[in-house]
Amino acid sequence: MLLENITRTLLSELSSIAPDGSPVLKAVQSVAQRVEHDDKPDESDFEKLVGAFETQAGLILELEQLVDLVPSKSEEIREHIKATADFARRVCDIGTNIVLDCILKNSPTTVDRTSHMHGFFKNLIHTFDGHITIANLNYDSMIMSCLLQIDAPMCDMALGWGESKINITNTKDDDTKEVVGSYLAKPMRLTSDFPAESKYRLRLLHPHGSVTYWKSRKDGKVVKIPLEALRKHNLLGSTKYERPSMSPAVVLANSLEKPRRVKEAPFNLGYEALGKGLDESEHWLIAGYSFRDHSINETLRESFQKRKSKPQVLVSTLGWDPPEERIHNAFGLTSTDGDPAFWLSIDRGGVENLNLSPEWRSFIK
Repeated sequence: MLLENITRTLLSELSSIAPDGSPVLKAVQSVAQRVEHDDKPDESDFEKLVGAFETQAGLILELEQLVDLVPSKSEEIREHIKATADFARRVCDIGTNIVLDCILKNSPTTVDRTSHMHGFFKNLIHTFDGHITIANLNYDSMIMSCLLQIDAPMCDMALGWGESKINITNTKDDDTKEVVGSYLAKPMRLTSDFPAESKYRLRLLHPHGSVTYWKSRKDGKVVKIPLEALRKHNLLGSTKYERPSMSPAVVLANSLEKPRRVKEAPFNLGYEALGKGLDESEHWLIAGYSFRDHSINETLRESFQKRKSKPQVLVSTLGWDPPEERIHNAFGLTSTDGDPAFWLSIDRGGVENLNLSPEWRSFIK
């Protein structure tokens, strides 16, 4: 339901762009209108919408490469190509911000809205010793907020030490900058050097980025900014119309663009840590995942197929999607692999009461 609500909000936001809006905003709307969707939005519609904006990033890369092929004496042509690339970049940036703004506004982070998940994570931490790797494939901060609320023994992809000061500025009528807020941002890890101490044994990953991951346009460094800065200053909303010095570090990609994007930092670190977590664990809990993501499926398949003994896998969904066949295909199963029931369980009742299900009891034996 959350994703459906986000998709509805996103469609409404895009369709409400005024006809007399800026050329960039109208281009954003045009990109979205080329995406077909059903009257009742679902996960596939969301993926199509966000992927449409990421496609612009591929266009930018191609245009930048094209500039290098144009003879230096054809300066006018080079400038036109650069201007086109800049326009495409603005379309991509604004589209990304609109998507993330909708996600942020629809994602529960307060205690009263995340308490239904507290029991699930407490039970997870109590049941399993050692390191627990959680890969959040969404861009929201709901899981982070929930883990902090229950005082979970955790760390994430940001370093626990070192801070960078960031200033939130407004441009005044005379074009001068006014600082309206200052915050301390955390630098991101450059390697999978997660702390080994038990008080950090839960490792939260965002392989596709997060609303709190922002990248400097000047030096390309990515930092994790406080959620308070996003909400208080409407950073995602305000950057729809300006050229900020930082932009969200996320992968809103379609199946063609994503394999290239996830090789970039910090996403490559998220995938590396996810693969390592899968390799080292005997229990895989996969909750709320569609099994449509080629890059994630490839990571699952690679770790699964190189193991001599199969891990116990529990897939938790709410409803009958994804079908068993899609789940089996994600692991690369063939008719010669035998009955997956020996290692795979599927619960269709959602995670809230997962610990009461027979599938859970079988999973933790």
